[in-house]
Amino acid sequence: MPCDTRTETTLELADPNPEILRAALIAVGFWDLAASGTTRLYAYHDTLGIAATLTTAGTLTVSQTRWSPLDSTAAGNVIRRAYSAEVVKQAARRYHWTLKQPDAQRQAYIAERR
Repeated sequence: MPCDTRTETTLELADPNPEILRAALIAVGFWDLAASGTTRLYAYHDTLGIAATLTTAGTLTVSQTRWSPLDSTAAGNVIRRAYSAEVVKQAARRYHWTLKQPDAQRQAYIAERR
């Protein structure tokens, strides 16, 4: 693939919560930028050159804005994992669970009732 090729990926997240998605994007290094019109959320990762846009229809589009070591599909996978982790953290707060992460290199948690 030529070095000036940019990719775009649409992620299917079942009814994404914009606040949880915003927290997940910030957790993996995105900047939270203002949104308007049909855009509910716009975030940008300066190091990776990746932008994420959530529309009012609930579609999350991940696109490269310049050359990046990650293509938009790989960046989408990072966002998907971060969103899942944030959903688990939100549920833990809601149900008063204690989360332990036995291995900092893996995104795995053990939930315990308080």
